[in-house]
Amino acid sequence: MRSVSVLMALLAPSAVQAATLYVGPSRTYTEIQDAIDAASSGDTIQVDAGTYTEELDITTNLTVQSASGSSRTDITGSGTVVTITGTATSPVSVSFEGFTLTSTSSEGRGVDVRYATVDIGDVEINGFDNDTPGAGIRIRRDSDVAITDSVFSNNDVGSENGGHVYISDGTLSIEDSTLWDGYATIGGAIYAEDAEVVVDGCDFDGNEAEGSGYYTYGYGGAIGISGGSLELSDSTFTANLVETRGYGGHLAAWETSIEITGTDFSEGAAVYG
Repeated sequence: MRSVSVLMALLAPSAVQAATLYVGPSRTYTEIQDAIDAASSGDTIQVDAGTYTEELDITTNLTVQSASGSSRTDITGSGTVVTITGTATSPVSVSFEGFTLTSTSSEGRGVDVRYATVDIGDVEINGFDNDTPGAGIRIRRDSDVAITDSVFSNNDVGSENGGHVYISDGTLSIEDSTLWDGYATIGGAIYAEDAEVVVDGCDFDGNEAEGSGYYTYGYGGAIGISGGSLELSDSTFTANLVETRGYGGHLAAWETSIEITGTDFSEGAAVYG
């Protein structure tokens, strides 16, 4: 009987081990998207230092990470540089770490997230212009996003909301990150609608909201939030403003549960508050 049991154990299918796929000039994959397309759920894509001109589409559970960090690994594209998409019945889980994202055109977006749980770390998102919400990151469709040790700068949505980050109907945690020189009509840095937002240890500097188009007033030079909740701790707000007419040089909120601890506000400017 024992020999039969051993034989059955040997014939039983073994669990599939997660693989690491390597990307770089001298690797099997020279483009990140090729490795993503070849990967299975749970795999890791490790990217060598360099500049990659491409736009990524991630639709399965993956870790995509650089070997050398954001200071040495760039991804640049003319549209949305990274799209992470699941479905309502099959959301995806993605870790994305160690990249600088930039645009080669006058319009674009850093990251677009739908139906996903995403961890973002050591990522710089710089210089995106868009005429839809969230030039840096747009988060929708019940997604949960955690951002750590990242930098957002010079992202602009003009007459839309959320210069760096826009979130609707999900959760956002952002820690130990810098958000500066974002521009929008509501929420120069972050705009949240019916979302749960946690901000800890972040620096908001020089963000701006200005009334334009449908909105004749600007709201929330750094953060604008409608509904949901905001927990804000151990952060600094400096020189955020609402240009011309508007409310809340640093922060504007409507029907929102707010808790603020250990946070400094200075040099904010708005006509009202």
